[in-house]
Amino acid sequence: MNLGLAGAWLRYGGASEWAVRDVSLEFEAGVHSALLGPNGAGKSTVLRALAGLRPCDRGSAHVNGRDSREWPRRALARQMAFVASTEEDAFPVRVRDYVGLGRNPYLGAFNPPAAADRAV
Repeated sequence: MNLGLAGAWLRYGGASEWAVRDVSLEFEAGVHSALLGPNGAGKSTVLRALAGLRPCDRGSAHVNGRDSREWPRRALARQMAFVASTEEDAFPVRVRDYVGLGRNPYLGAFNPPAAADRAV
């Protein structure tokens, strides 16, 4: 799977200044990558754009050559996952169960994970 931005410009809602200016980058399958920068530099905004959760104000975000926003949510969830750094759970969750949420795109509505899902 390849993720990337092409000439992306992003700003925080209603802000006059750009959080991300004309950024192009590629994350290739099988390659460890890091997105580094100080607080407020736009790292999470870039990740949200890659995940199709936030449109680019200019430019584009793509997954496997296809605009992130054009993917059906379930199909995109089978390609990638995104956990926000500010994630707050409404109730305590074991790490095993939280990681298991990644199997949801493969389950039908209201179907509990099977043994094969737990093995993955």
